[in-house]
Amino acid sequence: KKMLGAAGDYSDWIHNAPVVLAMLISEDAGLRPGFDVGRMAQNAMIVAHAEGLASCPVTIVRNDDALAAIDAPAGWIVHMAVTIGIAANSESERRSHPRIPFDEAVFWGSWPK
Repeated sequence: KKMLGAAGDYSDWIHNAPVVLAMLISEDAGLRPGFDVGRMAQNAMIVAHAEGLASCPVTIVRNDDALAAIDAPAGWIVHMAVTIGIAANSESERRSHPRIPFDEAVFWGSWPK
């Protein structure tokens, strides 16, 4: 997990997660493989949430390092990973930014004036 974490710019923490799913797709998967990988990750995260688990998407930027970390063959792209586990109990344990309230981020009809 540490080697896979080193394949991203902000993923050095993923070795702490109980589960890390590497999302791979074939190099010849078409024009927009990132879209399909995003749906794969989204579905994994929805299932994790339904089971009461937390998840976090992780961008992978050094594909060769990621392939080596998971011993995958050439011809594949590791677009991202998804970590799954039990959510941290305190804000100090989380490394994410504070979230703004929903009604400050989502607007109905138009942007407020």
